[in-house]
Amino acid sequence: MKYAGIVLLAIALAMVIPVSGVSGGFDWCYHQDIMLWNASSDISGYRIFDHIPEPSIQRSIKSPSVTSATGEKTLGTWLTPAFTDTTIIAPGRWIFRMYASATSDSGTTSMRYRLFNRSSDGTITYLFFGNAISTDINQGTVPSEYSTYYARRNYTTLFPGDRLGLQINVSTDSAAPRLVTLDVAGNTNASYISSGYWICPDNTVVNQSIAHDPTEGKSAPWLLWILSGITGIILIVIALTRPKTQRMDYETNIIISVMAWPFIWYFTWGGLTSVDYIVGAGSSASTDITVMITQHILYSFWVIGWIGVAGCIFAAFVTILLISQYNLFKDNEAEAAATRQQKERMNETQQEKEHETRH
Repeated sequence: MKYAGIVLLAIALAMVIPVSGVSGGFDWCYHQDIMLWNASSDISGYRIFDHIPEPSIQRSIKSPSVTSATGEKTLGTWLTPAFTDTTIIAPGRWIFRMYASATSDSGTTSMRYRLFNRSSDGTITYLFFGNAISTDINQGTVPSEYSTYYARRNYTTLFPGDRLGLQINVSTDSAAPRLVTLDVAGNTNASYISSGYWICPDNTVVNQSIAHDPTEGKSAPWLLWILSGITGIILIVIALTRPKTQRMDYETNIIISVMAWPFIWYFTWGGLTSVDYIVGAGSSASTDITVMITQHILYSFWVIGWIGVAGCIFAAFVTILLISQYNLFKDNEAEAAATRQQKERMNETQQEKEHETRH
């Protein structure tokens, strides 16, 4: 029991130290390379579009048969995971770097890239004012790399639940049927988009993100939250290890253990309600959207919250234990006092008898 508080303090410190990484890999900010996956998205009819390469071998996707009469047809459509925070894409140059081949060199066969925003209710909004169209795709057993450049001039705000999407259409001016093969995934011919600039704060690191502050600036600072938990554990350790030789020592230790309760509970509340560390705020002049910059300490705060619940139970147990020890000390003290009194009475009686005997 002497070292139980120290062990709990070590566990708390290990759990609250910030770790690198956020769910999904890393934040959508600055420059992003967005990979075309072969794997299906969680929304039917789409493949995954993500800034993390697909952990898979090389895959090839074939387009439907197209002719000059059929017009363009869709080779494939990709979607990013849903954004959890408000994200802003600034103007900039986008490069579509695709590994593709056609079934014939005759005529001109090309791919058209259509970038869009799919809102949480399924509404599609295309983002390009003009056309991003590849050069003529050649025939070959091994797909060649085709780079297409497009300069976006506008800002785009993606709200929580929105997804960035890409549609690739194939067309040809040949009367004869043409097919286009697109390579994705793998390590060599992994088709992707080198996207423009995504707005994020200058001090953003791997474990930070941009999000609307749901508490309107009233969130408790996480440093205070963590300090509260550490303070509570220290008080428990003091209450357990402080010497107890007199009644006042026990009473003082009980008071110290009770003082730890609100500190540990505040730490527990912070974990259960996922309190974020507010490190600053900023606004975009072009969109007039104010965002809060929050640092996420762990992947999930509720884990720390339940550790805090265990800490609360442990603190209550320590207080009950100290009260029990105090009551036992009082009983032993009373018993010792009664024994002393009994011995004193026996001594007095013995002295009286000896006095009577002498006289």
